[in-house]
Amino acid sequence: MANWLKHARSSQPRRARNYTQKFAQRRLDETIAPFHEQVENALYVDSNLAVIFHKCETGRPCTCSHDPVSDEVDQSGSNQGEGPTLVSERSDSNGMSFEMVDNDDIFGEPGQQARPNMPDMAWSERKAKEIEAGDLILSDGMHRDQAEGNDPVISAFDDGLFSGSSINCGICYSRGIVPAFNPTGYTWVTLTNYNIIETSSYNVDQSFKPFKMMPQSEGCWIKFAINVPKYFSECKYSVRDNLTVISGATLYVDPAGKIPLNKGILNSVRGKTIEVYVVEEEFTHVSIYFQQDSDPLRVNVSQENESLDYTRSSTIGQLNVIAPARIGMVRNSDILVLPERHLVLKVNDAPRKTTSRRTVIEWELTCRALQGSEALSGIFEGRKVY
Repeated sequence: MANWLKHARSSQPRRARNYTQKFAQRRLDETIAPFHEQVENALYVDSNLAVIFHKCETGRPCTCSHDPVSDEVDQSGSNQGEGPTLVSERSDSNGMSFEMVDNDDIFGEPGQQARPNMPDMAWSERKAKEIEAGDLILSDGMHRDQAEGNDPVISAFDDGLFSGSSINCGICYSRGIVPAFNPTGYTWVTLTNYNIIETSSYNVDQSFKPFKMMPQSEGCWIKFAINVPKYFSECKYSVRDNLTVISGATLYVDPAGKIPLNKGILNSVRGKTIEVYVVEEEFTHVSIYFQQDSDPLRVNVSQENESLDYTRSSTIGQLNVIAPARIGMVRNSDILVLPERHLVLKVNDAPRKTTSRRTVIEWELTCRALQGSEALSGIFEGRKVY
């Protein structure tokens, strides 16, 4: 038998060298960036300009909740360097704190127990306060009436900081935090009574939810400070009374109200802080948008004519929106604004095309159009700064 035949029979079968898993995965990864570019180029044909608003998870508590939170309190409701407290010193329930004690054997092990800070407090008074706090912490929807009659600061602890807000608020949009959303490609600045630098003949009326800034005389003004981004292409703003955009309300750079904010002034303070004034207006907040993305987002809305009835401003069916991967992670209840169509969409479902390594190729969003009566329908309104 030939030597070459003996060698072929005894050796292991050789694997093909023109294909390996490592090289194939590398080739697939190299195609992702060009495919993203192809999707972007395709969306520039028969597409709509879009701005997507992602929900924020944390932020400063909004003034539409029961009680305001001072600057000395962080997002968790605690003073810097201290643990959480149930009530403040000015409340009727002052004198109670939570700490670990050794004689709490309700569940067979030490745990949290409420005890008064004042040693001379009567036993009956102490138990009454413990029951009041216990009803608040352990209450659910069936016992919420027990907490509603408590101290307003305790009510803020229960309703304002954790469960959002039930008020139709134009600042936080009933989410209880500011900012409520983060727009992709934009810097969104919201000015409320928290951001006041100086005032003249203005009063913050806390009887309104959210708080309203009320003029008291002619020539009154409120001064705010804005951090202007170093790189931005356009700017728009609106002065609002909760959900209503105040027509004709203007931001000024002088307290006399003679020099309105313009693009030239903003260009001169790029990357710096500028002071602006609201003069003789009754308002709740100011909303400012700085566009920082030089490459605007484009999306494709399919079956728009069949799904929308503009005469009734209502949807007959769901809208399918194709969006590129660079919009980031999209979740249910995110907002998609189409400025050119004056249309605001709410995401109901967010399926996406991905690879096995969860690299997003493109998004196929299922949305519904918001009605004009819904608060979020006016989230992107404002006047452009020229």
